[in-house]
Amino acid sequence: MSKSDKHDELIDMLCLDLEPVKKCRAPMHCAITWFFSGLLSVIILSALMSFRHDLSEKLMEPWFLFEMGLILSLSFCAALASAHLRVPDGDNRFILRLTFLLFLFVVMIIGREMFIHDFTLSALTFSSCMIDAFFTGSLPVIFMMLMMREQKTTRPILCGFLNAVAAGSIGYLGLRLSCGSDAVNHVCFYHVIPYVSLGIIVGVLARKLYRW
Repeated sequence: MSKSDKHDELIDMLCLDLEPVKKCRAPMHCAITWFFSGLLSVIILSALMSFRHDLSEKLMEPWFLFEMGLILSLSFCAALASAHLRVPDGDNRFILRLTFLLFLFVVMIIGREMFIHDFTLSALTFSSCMIDAFFTGSLPVIFMMLMMREQKTTRPILCGFLNAVAAGSIGYLGLRLSCGSDAVNHVCFYHVIPYVSLGIIVGVLARKLYRW
């Protein structure tokens, strides 16, 4: 038997053990599916918890609309970057850089508001928003975990961070739609910190959550 025949025989033997492979969904398709599923879930949950009494007035305010648009943009970009990183060789540096730029911009805005309005934790107590944050963020997190576990990433910590940013942003939007308080102390502590804590937890568990 010639060397070529032996190679062909070896290839045929290896092919006998092959199983059909499911085609990987396109990152954009995954991100859009997750984004609208998460957005719909927080809107429904916010409605069940009851929308804030002045929502119709807030929707007429340019700054509130800008805030919502910025948060939605950050959430979608983080979800799209996560979808690209699901596969070992997946990487979209433009989307990744855009996500970090939006994230830094949001952090700068929060820091500016905290500085201008003399942020303090001294008067803060338990608020129902802490429970609402869990409910509004739970479904987006579950949807994100399902999306990420379809494939296997080689960058679990970065993916964990992006997942938390995407899901936390959507959850934050839900709280802004249901909570009537615009006080910086309240928003930062009860609307932002719960999702920062989520990011820390996901980051710590990332290697176990996204193991091969």
